[in-house]
Amino acid sequence: MTSRLPFDALRTFAEIARGASAAEAAERLNVTPGAVSQRIAALEVHLGRTLVTRRGRKLVPTSDGLALYEQVHPHLGAIEDALAPKGRDRVLRLHATPAFADAWLMPRLEAIRTLAAPFAVDLVTAATPFEETRGWTASDIAIRYGASFAADLMATPLVPSEIALVASTARTTDNPAALLRSQPLICQPGLEEWPVWLEALTVSPEAVAWGPRVSDDAASLRAAELGHGIASVRACNVGGRPGLRVLARRTAPGNATYHLVTRRADRGAAPVRRLHDWARSLT
Repeated sequence: MTSRLPFDALRTFAEIARGASAAEAAERLNVTPGAVSQRIAALEVHLGRTLVTRRGRKLVPTSDGLALYEQVHPHLGAIEDALAPKGRDRVLRLHATPAFADAWLMPRLEAIRTLAAPFAVDLVTAATPFEETRGWTASDIAIRYGASFAADLMATPLVPSEIALVASTARTTDNPAALLRSQPLICQPGLEEWPVWLEALTVSPEAVAWGPRVSDDAASLRAAELGHGIASVRACNVGGRPGLRVLARRTAPGNATYHLVTRRADRGAAPVRRLHDWARSLT
């Protein structure tokens, strides 16, 4: 065995060790799935070890393969960063909802940009998750609200699981139960939070009136601020809004919260590792 490892074969093996299928590795490396298998076979011959085994239709690393990956993966990210094409391709798209981007993300954007270097960060805000209209790519990082995610995604919580009951500061009482009985409740379809609040504050569902239906926390917060009713929102989205006051807080149903979400196949990329490590340090 010579002392010099074939980098393309090593990089291909690393994609498989990170959990990518042969097809996913081929897509990332711009080669065919057959070339993925050939590169790994060549690396096994070069090292004199069996690095992967086939489990059904999937390639999985052996114990020797895992040991090799643990030795080399810290260095691969830096090499890939150095070899990445310049210009527009060196961009990570960070997707977030408008309310979260405004209240939580913007104050931390410089830290995120530093962690993502040498890649630039494009912040994309939308109430509808981008993956509903197109598939994930290696350039996508998302902040998503929920309690569980697909098996091919890696999710790290960013903030505690907490929702808040908010009302306009123009309301004359701080009693949450009294306000729920006297003011319309602003609704977000798909969220099951009002039954939790009503039970916690011992308010009968028959005693409340329903207000406007809105799509996300940004609209809920604005509607409450303008006096259109009481809103239940993610506590981290309230921010410093002088026209709103928080009436109560509690854990979100199912312990749902915002997560940093990336493709599991990309977990070995240096910026992705740094961002997930940073997210873990926050909670």
